[in-house]
Amino acid sequence: MRRIYRAVLADSTATEPAITWAVLSMVFALAGPFGSYQALDLGHRFLVWSVVVAIGVVSALFFRAVLRDLGGWHHKRRTTFVVALICTLLFTWPLYLYAETVFTPVSSIALPEVALFVFVCSLRLSRNDHIAALHQQPAPLAPASLPQLQPEPEPDPPPLPRIVQRLDPEVQGRLAAISVRNHHVEVTTTAGQGQLLLRLADAMDETEGEEGAQIHRSHWVAWWAISGVEREGTRLWLKLSDGAKLPVSRTHREKLEERGLV
Repeated sequence: MRRIYRAVLADSTATEPAITWAVLSMVFALAGPFGSYQALDLGHRFLVWSVVVAIGVVSALFFRAVLRDLGGWHHKRRTTFVVALICTLLFTWPLYLYAETVFTPVSSIALPEVALFVFVCSLRLSRNDHIAALHQQPAPLAPASLPQLQPEPEPDPPPLPRIVQRLDPEVQGRLAAISVRNHHVEVTTTAGQGQLLLRLADAMDETEGEEGAQIHRSHWVAWWAISGVEREGTRLWLKLSDGAKLPVSRTHREKLEERGLV
């Protein structure tokens, strides 16, 4: 839910949804659909339709985020159509009843007209994206006449974490994971595995230089080594770059949520 909230907040504060809201609110206020032109003056029409359009914008952004983050829907046209259909099912009756209550003395309203109105508007609202980023042109190449800069020498690699330095030289590499094995800890690196007679808490104190976190009472993992997340019923597993899988306990799931992994 935090990911969905952040996605909706980011989209709703972007430029395009705000412009869409302002334009549609003004168009509906001037056109006065469903008899609102005869029943209300311009100021009241703008107030009513700006609220209606705002609800539509936020709802469309919310349902789009749900479909993409929880449902894994990334096909733009299909997502847009389904979001519009959901909004039509949810908001046709409330808008129809409101219009019947406020505008009936002036104009009769047909439910299919309201449904078509909501569907078409939802199609427009649900396709809002940060489109500007898609149209950014790459920076022009430097003219050939300019002198070529010599590449700077690569800096020396950072020192290995202290726990990796304890291992035999042939298995010293980038730290990936630490797991408890009886009274030892098994240290996994990009070069292999080794065992040390240490407690997990002491081993984690020696991981400085590699960002990671404890995910279980028996496991620590480096963030870079995570290649995916798998669910088996209510259990959560992290899949590592070497193919290994480590369980995640409930008490440590919040760390993954904060990094957007689940």
